[in-house]
Amino acid sequence: MIILTNILIAVVGITSIVLARYITLKGSGLGIKSHLILLGIKLITFAAILGFCLNASESNAWTEIILSGTVNFVFFHFLEAFLTQKKLINHKGVNV
Repeated sequence: MIILTNILIAVVGITSIVLARYITLKGSGLGIKSHLILLGIKLITFAAILGFCLNASESNAWTEIILSGTVNFVFFHFLEAFLTQKKLINHKGVNV
């Protein structure tokens, strides 16, 4: 059940990365409003996935499911932030 939970959360994370990059590349930018909307959708989806998986699993595995799911969620959120930075997408004016 832990693997299934993490796979589902990873799919949500990858989908949000693709959506955030699309919004950023479209030219409108990923402002605070669109970022908060994406974060809210991800948090609601994360809570639903976690709730369904906790409901279907044994009670002795709840701690591992919650911790691994949260680490997975945080990893994909930071990965999304890293990949959608304008400096990394548009290499203009970046001296490396």
